[in-house]
Amino acid sequence: MEELANLTTILFNQGNLEEALEQLQYMSEKLDTATKAEFEYIDVYYTEHLFWKGTKEGIERGWPLVPDNLKKLYLDFHGKPPRVVV
Repeated sequence: MEELANLTTILFNQGNLEEALEQLQYMSEKLDTATKAEFEYIDVYYTEHLFWKGTKEGIERGWPLVPDNLKKLYLDFHGKPPRVVV
């Protein structure tokens, strides 16, 4: 699941927003119907890992596309929107 988050981030970094959005929409829809275990898995292994190694451009392109339910999980864990880590 972390690798899928990495792939989503890479797609943001490369500007491939259509494919990245497909992944985000899938995860968002899955989250809405997830069992408790699936919900925790998406939260811990996908959402919390999203934007790790994101570039400035990738974050600027990608963050506005993140569905609200995934964005909430990200903010609940990190406490702030993604930023470039040097």
